Amino acid sequence: MSLNNTAEQLSAVDQAREINYELRYKTDTATWLAETLYGSMRTSFYYDHDPMNGLLSEDGGKLEDIFDDAIKEARLITEENPGLLFELRRRLTEREELDDMEALAQSALLTEEGAQANTIIVVSDFPSELMDASEDVGGYNSARKQTMLRVITKEPDGRLRVTSRSLDGSNRQALEAIYHRFGLQPQEGELLGQRITLNIPPVWQGQIVGNLTDAYDQSLSEQFGGHWHAGMRLPNERAHINTYEFSKAQTDLIDWFSNIRLRDPHRAEQLRYNVAATAKARFERFLQSKGTELMPVADHVQASTLINLNYVRQAFYRDMERELYREGRRAAIRGDVFSGCGATVIAEDEQRGSTQLSLLGYGNRSTLDANGKCTYPVKECPECHKKDVLATETDKEISGSCGCVVKKK
Repeated sequence: MSLNNTAEQLSAVDQAREINYELRYKTDTATWLAETLYGSMRTSFYYDHDPMNGLLSEDGGKLEDIFDDAIKEARLITEENPGLLFELRRRLTEREELDDMEALAQSALLTEEGAQANTIIVVSDFPSELMDASEDVGGYNSARKQTMLRVITKEPDGRLRVTSRSLDGSNRQALEAIYHRFGLQPQEGELLGQRITLNIPPVWQGQIVGNLTDAYDQSLSEQFGGHWHAGMRLPNERAHINTYEFSKAQTDLIDWFSNIRLRDPHRAEQLRYNVAATAKARFERFLQSKGTELMPVADHVQASTLINLNYVRQAFYRDMERELYREGRRAAIRGDVFSGCGATVIAEDEQRGSTQLSLLGYGNRSTLDANGKCTYPVKECPECHKKDVLATETDKEISGSCGCVVKKK
């Protein structure tokens, strides 16, 4: 087989690969909302490995494309605001992490002792540049200063499993205790790039996130006394609630917002603040009720009591928009700011009910900067028909990463 024929076949395979953007947006929304809620977040995702396309997410997207797009966006961000140069540094470090994940999937990653690794531990600590920040920036919560602990394992079926856990405080001594569990002493500076590669019995892989969380909390107890869970001092009922599970249960909110993102990404970003405010209001009501079940649908619509399906649909969306408007106004009056997954959103003019977003995204997250430019992925450019294009929209034009520019009328 010639090299040209091989290249043509690879190109055909790549073009035939469909990305489920509806699923992607639902996952993005659930994850972002989970990070905005004050509780303990734990997530777990699986990734398939394809010899031609590398690691693939559940929606069919190539992780390589997502990570590379994150680097492109970080370069644009730092050009406009050099003070955020750390974002580019972190995106480049995460790209190296992806290389290790690819090697792990291909059984080509080694431990420091030279054994074949089956586990990677990543301590994605809070940026040192923001430790003294008084306001949230780019999805980083200045009050909670969370570290994301990631454990990446190769499963018996060949898939990779990535489990993450939020650790409040990013206490350096407690984070170093995670390394001490393996007889390691981390170097000074950022921990994000100081990955730990292990070969451990498969039965231990499912317990390691809990064990390392215990190491972090035990160090906090030794430093400050008391009992802790995931970096939160006990008693605190929030510490034992997985905000990701709560977020996923809000299927009405996630489906509604994801559908808008598919149709009108710019409008969706304008609504993001109200969506986060609604999720927070539901979460707080859930805590107050001390219920044991996560209700997937808000109590303002009981579809089973309505007969006409069109009326059900109209009533649902009408009430949904009312709920979002109400909770967005309340959050704006309180001065709430919502941060997670590379995006910080604030309300600028609560009297008119409008929302000005300040989003510094990475990966496939949409971004809207201070000049009103919104960046978002589109499945196909309508001009050149290139797949998976990043579009940048202003009030005058839409330009794509493919080079096409469309003037607005």
